[in-house]
Amino acid sequence: MWFFNSFVKSLYDLNWLRGTRKDLGKAFSYFCLFLFLYVGLTMVPVFVNMMKGDTVAALKTGLAQKVPDFTATVKDGELSVVGVDQPYIFRDGEFILVVDTITTSTLTLGTYLDDKINAGLLITRSKGEMYDGDKGQSRSQVWKDVGNVSVNRAQLINLANKFLSKPMMFVYFLFILVFVYMFLGVGKLLSVLIVSAIILAITKIAKKQWLFKEIFTVGLFAVTLTTIIIEAMEGLGIGFIFSGIIIFLIWLGVIVLLDKPAPVEEIKS
Repeated sequence: MWFFNSFVKSLYDLNWLRGTRKDLGKAFSYFCLFLFLYVGLTMVPVFVNMMKGDTVAALKTGLAQKVPDFTATVKDGELSVVGVDQPYIFRDGEFILVVDTITTSTLTLGTYLDDKINAGLLITRSKGEMYDGDKGQSRSQVWKDVGNVSVNRAQLINLANKFLSKPMMFVYFLFILVFVYMFLGVGKLLSVLIVSAIILAITKIAKKQWLFKEIFTVGLFAVTLTTIIIEAMEGLGIGFIFSGIIIFLIWLGVIVLLDKPAPVEEIKS
């Protein structure tokens, strides 16, 4: 129950937040649990909608409809493809796939790229060449390093169906969930560190009796309200650059800088 009590208190209770300044261990525990809950509530609905919706089914259907009935064989370092007219050219948005294992002259992927196509894959009898226009990177793979292999349409679709199965989708989701949790956690910790350092500098000028460790500890609780506000702003489409840092700076500043020292009792003689 302490987590839910801390969650509610961190939204409004300034005195409670100031009183947590000595509980760094509890603050870290709260921060980790809150972040896990936030990432879960954000990611799980997306995963559920994807699994219930037509996304996976559309991928499988599209693959079955667009992949021709081919057989590709690599033997003695050369690739041969049967079952499709060559050169086989497939375009999808800014991506192009070209298969030509018949032409004996040297082929380059750049021949097929233009202003509308900035990425693609060229498959020839000797190698496969891929280009990513967004990264400006080009990679190639010669077939002589692959060995003697053979693959056909049925094998490719069966493999794709395994990768798009519900158990595999769940595994992908877990990996993505962990990645988002770690990435977001590091980002928020950096925000708390930066803002805490700024607040510390201001407290020195204002002659407030706060240590950096205490400000940082309170900041781990204070991320709650800031996260909710930013999430609401993004939902309404009114977010702006560095809005999270600015709002967090204001909120943590209110907590720390408006702290009034306890009155000193007069000693009567």
